[in-house]
Amino acid sequence: MSRERARSERTPQRLTTLAARDRWRAVVMTSLRSLLAFGVVLGVYYLLPVGDGRGDVSTAVRLVLGVLLFLAILAWQIRQILRSAVPALQAVEALIVAIPTFIVVYASTYVGIESAVPGSFSESLDKSAALYFTVVTLGTVGFGDIAPVSTGARLVVSSQVMLDLVLIAVVVRLLTGAARRSLDRKVEPPTS
Repeated sequence: MSRERARSERTPQRLTTLAARDRWRAVVMTSLRSLLAFGVVLGVYYLLPVGDGRGDVSTAVRLVLGVLLFLAILAWQIRQILRSAVPALQAVEALIVAIPTFIVVYASTYVGIESAVPGSFSESLDKSAALYFTVVTLGTVGFGDIAPVSTGARLVVSSQVMLDLVLIAVVVRLLTGAARRSLDRKVEPPTS
């Protein structure tokens, strides 16, 4: 591969500037990676033991570790956007990884709370019900079929609502900003 071709492949580009075949390939590859990542996140959620009844301290530690994991994934995704040949697609992929990770962190926390202190929610939560509740809370829909009852559950749900606002306002802006910054980056002329 020539130096110029290798350099052009690393140069960030807008999706619309790619040739039709390259654009199709980039979209398909991003879609496949995103679906795989989404499946892995959900698979890990359903396979990992959560709700072992260990108590509130264990649940709080898991929440903190989960939020730190989410932040690490987010930082890694931003780095990927800055290095990507098509930053806009990488930003979409980052959202498809980050948002389900965030949801799974809170859903597993809710299962842990319900297991440690049964009756913390208006309905008993298994993994699927906790996932549903987390998505409904993230979407600010709040159907009212499941609600936090205990003080601890209410505090954790409140933290999710506050972080939901941060997720929507800051994370989306951060990812799109990283994509924009990558596109604006100047390519150094080749040296002979």
